[in-house]
This record gives sequence, C-alpha cells and structure tokens, in this order.
Amino acid sequence: MGDPEAQRVIEQFSRRVQAGERIASNEMIRRYGSVYRQLQKDTTAILKIKDQRQLKRWEVMRLQRMRDLESNFLRLYGGFATNATGSVVEAQQIAIRLAEESAERATWAGLPNGINKQNMANIGTTWNRIPSDAFTAFVGISGDGAPLGRLLAELGPKAAKQITEEIGDGIALGYNSKKIGRNVRNKAGMPLTRALTIARTETNRAYREASRLSYAVNSGEEGLVRGYRRLSARSENTCIACLAEDGTFHETNELMPTHPNCRCTLVPETVTYRDLGLDVDMPPPPENARDWFGRQSQARQEKILGAERLGALNSGKLPWENMMRRTTNKTWGSGLSIVPVSELRRTGTI
Repeated sequence: MGDPEAQRVIEQFSRRVQAGERIASNEMIRRYGSVYRQLQKDTTAILKIKDQRQLKRWEVMRLQRMRDLESNFLRLYGGFATNATGSVVEAQQIAIRLAEESAERATWAGLPNGINKQNMANIGTTWNRIPSDAFTAFVGISGDGAPLGRLLAELGPKAAKQITEEIGDGIALGYNSKKIGRNVRNKAGMPLTRALTIARTETNRAYREASRLSYAVNSGEEGLVRGYRRLSARSENTCIACLAEDGTFHETNELMPTHPNCRCTLVPETVTYRDLGLDVDMPPPPENARDWFGRQSQARQEKILGAERLGALNSGKLPWENMMRRTTNKTWGSGLSIVPVSELRRTGTI
C-alpha cells in the first residue's frame, strides 16, 4: 500500500496550513498592540493620581479615569475582535483550499502499489470535487463566522472586569505601581492568548473538515476512499489523548473528535487489492503512535506521559484508551480530553 507516501503528503500540506495560521496569529498580535498601549497609558495615569492624592481603594474605583480605562479597553478590544474573526476565517478559507488539494493527492498516493490514477480511470473511478458552498457549514462553524465572532467578543468584557479588579486589589494589598501595572498587563494578555489558541484550533479544524468532506464524496462502493485514519504529530508535545487515538479508523461521515490546539490530521484509507478484485495479500497496517512511543527512550516516554502514567502503562493497569475520554459541546462538536492524574489516583488506576 502507499500509506507512507499518503502520510508524507498530508504532513507536507499540514505544515503549509500551520504556516498560514502563524501569519494570521502574527497579524493579531500586531493589532493587539494598540490595546496594550492604551491600557498601559490609562493604568499609569490612574496610579499616578492615586499616589499624588493618596487615594484609598474605593476612591480610586470611583474615579472617572477608571471608567475611561474600561470603556477605552472595550472600544479597542471590539475592533481587535472583529479583525481577529476576519483573520481566522481567512486562514480557514486558505486551509480549505489546501485540504482539497492534499486530500486528492494523498488518496492517489495511498492506492496499492502498482495502481495509479489511469488504472482507476479505466474502470470508471475518478476524483469527485464537492461544491465550495458545502464548506461554509464549518468556516467559523457557520457561514458568517458568527459563533466564532461571539466567542472572541466575549473575551473583552471578562478581561475588562479582571483588569479593574486587579487595580483595586493591588491598591488594597499595598502593591507598588510597577507590580500593579505588571499584573494588569497579564490580565490584558488573556484575550490575546485565547484568541491565538482559537485561531490555531479553528484553522486546523477547517483543514480536517474539508479533508473529511473530500474523502466522503469519494467513498462508497465505487469510490476511492473507504474511510480515514487519525494521524497525530507524534512528538513530545503531542497530546496524550491524540497519541491514544492515533491510527484509529473512522467512517467518512464521522467527525474526528479534537481539542484546543489539536494538530492531528486525516489520512485516507483507500481501496485495497481485494476491493479491486485482485488476489494479493494485504500488507501490514502502518505504524501507529503507540508503536512509535514504544520505540522511544524511557526518558522521552516519561516526559510524554509522566512517571505515574508510564509505570501504570508498563504494568498493564492503564491501557492507552483509559488515559483519555470523549466530550461533547453543543456548538463546537465532539472533543477529547486527558483523564487527570488526580482522577487516576482516586480510582486506584495508578
């Protein structure tokens, strides 16, 4: 089978998607600079007034400058959220175009050795493309990106409340202006950090979903694709749940469960020699992440799983599938999460 070549194609295109997401993220960071600068200016002014007049916490919280700080932050953040939504949707649209191309290339590359595009055309099987409007269901989760926009917009009011509380708490605790300013900047950074996570997560989601839909319209009795396999990044930073699910087979109508910052992709499972009426033995299945993990040094294994999980895995008490669980969200769909070590301890697994 051509599985290694199909995997190589998928990984190549996945890197291009991640490069596009980094461009969008860099633009978001640049635009957020104006929010930071105004916040720093307003915070400095408030703390200067507090020091000059020796105001108490409640007096500072009643200052017009405090109300100005919050309104300025929300006004500037509103513009950032709008631009961030546009950046994410644009990155998703680029990912979709790349997914269409990578799905087709990976499928042809994944055919059994000796079987090519021309052979398949001779028996009436070609690659089917799906209409572009079929993708709008998951760009920003809806065609207009509304749920994505709402999610980003909600971060501003939460951060504004935390920022004003940080100033008041800092004064009450007797912190100096430098420490209060630093804490305020940390709270203000929360929306940007969350927005960058959303950008990465939703761009990768668009790539996966476009790939899955492409495989779906090329499945069926006379199609090229029988399903897809999950492919994780297989590195020290890869989520334990993704390693556990790596290599699992899914029907093309099944959405792949993910999590924030998930980098997993979909490799097509193509027709076999037997499907084509040829009496040829099937090759062994490709290596999965658990096989890959088993080839790593003990130090690297421990870095990925932690000492307690690794010990329980090696003793047979904790199989891979018990390290993760599936979750469901009404808006964002099915997901994966890692079972915490504290829960594994509580249940006596480790």
